[in-house]
Amino acid sequence: MSISIFMLEDSFYETDIQLIPKFDALEAESPDFRFMRLQPKADLTASPDKGVQTADPRHIAKCREALRAARETNADLLVTPEYCVPYALIDELLRDPSLQPPPRKLWCLCCEGASWPEFQEHLSRWGDYACVGRKAIDGIPSANRFACVLLYVFQAQEGGRLCLVPQSKLQPMREERYVCEGAGMTRGNRIIVVGQDSPNRLASVMCADAFHPDVRGSRLLFPEDRERRYILLHPQLNERPRHEELAALRNNLFFEERGGHAVYITANWAAGTKVRLEEQERPVITVRTPWSSLYRRYVSYGGGHWLEELRGHREHNGRHGLGFGFAKRRKLKVWYAHTGEHLQLLLVRKPYGGGPEMSRPGGTVQACRTYVPNETNDGWGEAELPFRSDVPEPLAMEATGDYRLPERSAFGFEAEDRFYGHCLGHDAAEELSLDDGELSARVSRHIDDACESLREGQVERIVSLIRCLKRLRHEGYPSQIRRIPGGFRFAAPPRLPFNLSSKLPYATEGALVAYAADGREMRRIAQRMIDAHGGYWMAERLCVFTTIGGSGEIDHCPKHNDDMTAPFRVEPDADYTQGGISIE
Repeated sequence: MSISIFMLEDSFYETDIQLIPKFDALEAESPDFRFMRLQPKADLTASPDKGVQTADPRHIAKCREALRAARETNADLLVTPEYCVPYALIDELLRDPSLQPPPRKLWCLCCEGASWPEFQEHLSRWGDYACVGRKAIDGIPSANRFACVLLYVFQAQEGGRLCLVPQSKLQPMREERYVCEGAGMTRGNRIIVVGQDSPNRLASVMCADAFHPDVRGSRLLFPEDRERRYILLHPQLNERPRHEELAALRNNLFFEERGGHAVYITANWAAGTKVRLEEQERPVITVRTPWSSLYRRYVSYGGGHWLEELRGHREHNGRHGLGFGFAKRRKLKVWYAHTGEHLQLLLVRKPYGGGPEMSRPGGTVQACRTYVPNETNDGWGEAELPFRSDVPEPLAMEATGDYRLPERSAFGFEAEDRFYGHCLGHDAAEELSLDDGELSARVSRHIDDACESLREGQVERIVSLIRCLKRLRHEGYPSQIRRIPGGFRFAAPPRLPFNLSSKLPYATEGALVAYAADGREMRRIAQRMIDAHGGYWMAERLCVFTTIGGSGEIDHCPKHNDDMTAPFRVEPDADYTQGGISIE
């Protein structure tokens, strides 16, 4: 079935009053919009007749309080994950103004599953309380057993009435075990676009919609090949949110020049969420890595580096459950949420916020408020939500005495990333980088279970570095380390590229030590660090270690010759990565 774009303005049969307002999230009256995202946790039940539902009264209560919070904080845009909001709460919302969005605000509520006849009954009943824009739903050529819909909720521009506009999911999940969608889901054929005459537009795709061939290339959003400024929402119930085919939509979107200014936002269920089929105990889906994230292409308007430009935001957001990663190859800024259950209010730079293009700073994201479940687990309480930062056990056991890790409270997130980066032969920017699969090997934080194996691999290298230094205490240190007066210890000096510093209170000498997997990498790291930190000055203070094969012998680079008659203080080292003279 082919997919088409359907403007929100065309969703209503009523034409006698002006229903569609100017949404604050899409206009250029202010450069930012206030965005609230719910990441709940629940035990869900799936069936091919009714889709995915939960009967847990605590989940319903937390959804209700999330609506209240969105209204009280004046959020411009609210989004929930797929299958989240019970229909009973929508019925309640229609009768209770304290649960409704204020004027010019837009709520995107993904509803629980319901049989198709029940869903039609809801639409008819809602029409007694609100204007229901059902044209996109009525355009579905054939219905299956159940409905999976996203509901746009907003106040009409005229008439003082609430408006509800449903959008049906387009594509069932591909997993064979997830039988409820493949067997029973009604498939829509339209994506509703909000903001026809606004400088910014908004659209939503639900989970597997991104697989649809008409959607994944992103061209559908740009009719006549024209550039548009999009906020694209991607709510999900998904245990593999980084799946390469699921990520293809956002990667294609940002690859296109016309999509370069987009803001792409995912919203998933929290870690620990389980989906069971009816009358079965064993879950068919368990969410462990939600990866609810916000993506923007990085543009440096002032010629700076993102590490400096976003420093303040990274430090602040990290305490409120919002981490940062940089996808190097695609040049994307990725702000990812804590895996736990929470409700988060963010201030997000709009794709177009007014003013000349070159005068605007790169898009920023700032956490304003974070809420976690209260003691009775039926509401929310405002709190900080830091990521787990406990040191992995192998490193904690080895990092004692002079190798005790620097105190975290004394030097902040970035200095901590810089310290670990130096031990691995790179810098803080590399510690914050994401690979093509959006995985991070960052040592200082537990991001999620999908990243943990990469983190453990880096930790093992730092453990190997410490063991090398401990062995050399008896075998003799290279001169780069011997030259440190008064002995050394691990440190993270704020203005020097060292991770070893003198024990003497006023001495400023130190060294940068790192560990490499083999000799080839050792030489490559050494040259890169020398080039990055001042040539000869760094060559005097750098020592990259590795261990040789089965012998366990320690090698290092660069090698120093302390003989006064030697022609070179730092011995030249053959670069085996460059090749030699051709013998042809």
